[in-house]
Amino acid sequence: IKGNKFRKNYSVFNIKDTIEKVMCIQRQKADDKNLGFEAEFLNMANELEGSQMICCDEHRVMQVLLGIQANALKFT
Repeated sequence: IKGNKFRKNYSVFNIKDTIEKVMCIQRQKADDKNLGFEAEFLNMANELEGSQMICCDEHRVMQVLLGIQANALKFT
């Protein structure tokens, strides 16, 4: 953030696909600890097609999700 080096790279992407990528990265660690590891995606009756698309920094979202999952696996 200092020195104006922090860049936000906004793009439109499918959050479900991003979550699945992160799950694939962490799955081996869960398997090594014999833990169940899955994500459940719920569809609402009135959900619009394509509503899984969001606009933000996909790399930062992946970093946050990886951190949360890593801590969950570490402390389980």
